[in-house]
Amino acid sequence: MKAIIILPELRGVFHASLEIANRLSKKGYEIVYCSSSDLSEWLHLYPYSFVKLPSKVIPKSLKADFHLKYLNAIQDLNGDLFIVDLECPVYILTCLSLGKKLFILNQFLPIPTFADAPIPNKEIAPGESFLSQMKIRISWLVSRSKLLTKAVIERVKNNFKDRRSLLIKLGETMGLDKKDYLYSRTLLPGPFFFFSKIPVLYITAREMDFKHKLRQNEHYVGPMIFLDRVDGTLEQDILALEAIIKNAKKENKKLIYCSLSSYRAVNNTFLKKLVDAFSKEENWEILIGLGSKSQKPAGVNPENIHFFKWIPALKVLPEADCALVTAGFHTIHECIHFQVPMLTFSLGVTDQNGFQARIKYKKLGLTGNIQTDTSEDIFQKVKTLLEDQEIKQAIRKMKFDFDNYEKEQVFEKLILN
Repeated sequence: MKAIIILPELRGVFHASLEIANRLSKKGYEIVYCSSSDLSEWLHLYPYSFVKLPSKVIPKSLKADFHLKYLNAIQDLNGDLFIVDLECPVYILTCLSLGKKLFILNQFLPIPTFADAPIPNKEIAPGESFLSQMKIRISWLVSRSKLLTKAVIERVKNNFKDRRSLLIKLGETMGLDKKDYLYSRTLLPGPFFFFSKIPVLYITAREMDFKHKLRQNEHYVGPMIFLDRVDGTLEQDILALEAIIKNAKKENKKLIYCSLSSYRAVNNTFLKKLVDAFSKEENWEILIGLGSKSQKPAGVNPENIHFFKWIPALKVLPEADCALVTAGFHTIHECIHFQVPMLTFSLGVTDQNGFQARIKYKKLGLTGNIQTDTSEDIFQKVKTLLEDQEIKQAIRKMKFDFDNYEKEQVFEKLILN
């Protein structure tokens, strides 16, 4: 049996997919990774083959036989099972048209079908009062209206050759009728595809989310954290990290892990706030992973603050007493897995605002504002996280819920059914 995993070039979803590949391998599947980007550098340390696919970008001058290259590429893979990321709709359509066994991998929070929960791009939590419910409904309608307006403008501006229209046209050339695979969560179609008859795998836990209605083919399958992940950190950085961790244990110091985004740069003003916040506490050792976008602030830094371009989270989190992270999907899951209280800062990307709302509502940590929080705010929040037992208890409970998805093999039962 052969399982095909089709991904975009996004490191977070790639890391999560490694656990999917690991679980499928244990069930006897041969794993083949595919992408229109070159993922071979990420995959060379793992026992999986890689096939590069044609570009998922559809030209506006869509030729009559354009679809054939996608059909041929998927047929040539001879796969028995296809798991395709939501960001690769071209290949979702292709697999659907060929009648393949297909699942959509979704690394975002589910978007409510109705106004029964806040939309994930808003830092809003549900409440019991009438005013709270009205706030959610108004926010929901405003967000939907903005999406619809954006879609209509894009459609007109591109002479009805916008991305969504081109995808529908591609589906038609493959023999698909949009009413058989699409639904819209607005009165009129928005800019995104929502597939109605293909199982969608949300790689988070229902317990992490606000309660709301899912459609029949939408499923929470639990977080995917591959503990044997190889991060490719330089050997000298590994040795330096190990020395810092060892020294912190020896001197009974608190270890604070800070992970910045690899998707978007964090400005130096915020980094300077971190330096000011943590330099006053000599009993804390601070490890800051800058990611691929942010830069170390100029000037002399205190001895207890250590900057790295990249820090392997799975190596540091088991030893950390607290984490300060941008509110990314996968990092939050890893903090909960290792039961590390977290202070999150949303960069406003995808559903980071929604994760902040959930962390605050479920008392899994504290949240900050990257623009307005002062160095004193950051210091006091981290100090609270190190001492707050209610937060630690909430994380232990969420970790138990996470473990149950793997224990009950929710993902495997759904895939192999």
